[in-house]
Amino acid sequence: MKPILLMPLLIVSLLANAQGLAGLSDIASLEWKNRVVLINAPQNADKTLILLKKQAAAIAERDIIWFITQEDMALSNYSGELSQAFLSN
Repeated sequence: MKPILLMPLLIVSLLANAQGLAGLSDIASLEWKNRVVLINAPQNADKTLILLKKQAAAIAERDIIWFITQEDMALSNYSGELSQAFLSN
């Protein structure tokens, strides 16, 4: 009897994990939870990244999620994964 009761929980767990694996595909999903800073193709990405990392405590305190995008890659302080759709957009 117990395995029958555990089956729905297992299915729900697998579905929840499968959705989490897809990664962030749209900045709009962060709306109303975080402040979003998008830096598109800066001339000096290394200096920009250093500046953001120096301000990590203030950024975390204000729930800021930042993205530095260049061509087909992105750097971010977002804790999850970024989907390929995010990079395409």
